[in-house]
Amino acid sequence: MFQEFQKKAHYQNFEARRLEKLFANRYRGKSVLDIGCGQGRNFPAMDKAGCRVTGVDANAEQVAGLRAQGREVYTPENLPTGEKYDILLMSHIIEHMDARELAEFFNHYLNYLEPDGKFIVATPVLGERFYYDFTHIRPYYPQSLWMLIGGLDTAMEFKSGFKTRLEDIYFFRDAWKPRTSRAYYPVPDVPVWQKWLIDAGAVLGSAAHIWSGGRIGALASWMGIYGFAEPSGRR
Repeated sequence: MFQEFQKKAHYQNFEARRLEKLFANRYRGKSVLDIGCGQGRNFPAMDKAGCRVTGVDANAEQVAGLRAQGREVYTPENLPTGEKYDILLMSHIIEHMDARELAEFFNHYLNYLEPDGKFIVATPVLGERFYYDFTHIRPYYPQSLWMLIGGLDTAMEFKSGFKTRLEDIYFFRDAWKPRTSRAYYPVPDVPVWQKWLIDAGAVLGSAAHIWSGGRIGALASWMGIYGFAEPSGRR
């Protein structure tokens, strides 16, 4: 029960709720390419909105599992070319790339976006938890993408070939947890009462987070909605 309560206070739950609202209110019935779809975590929200969903993921086992469920999912090398989608979803994927890889990523996948389409980026910021995931390379911020795929004219070694504009943005917070105490971890010589205090602190932080609708806590991630700044998308 305690673990389930803490899961509800996770910032990605608030991201998922925002995505569900976006698809239900703005993008109902659209065609969507979910890039880095993983195990299809975001599929139910898009299904509920009547979207036609295609997924792509580098993990061949996850792709095979989703295809066995009847999903239209591909590995990157097998994704059909020439298709165009109304929405590209890039949820928790860009932080796994360095800057040059990210430029190539946008140069490749933005070719799949309709001229009047939108793409959604969700990514964590540099906080206490960022490098808990050892596959994270570096964080990116709205200003980072403004330099790479936006209209910020700064001297750079390289940029994406696409020019886009930020149309909407949301920020998400994570519940406060006392992770810097020995009692937070399964260390055998820590007194039980200290572990109880740590658990109580975690519960209070989660409760405050949930009660505030995600407003109380540490900044954890952001979500941006982008469109092409020019009809062709290309510079």
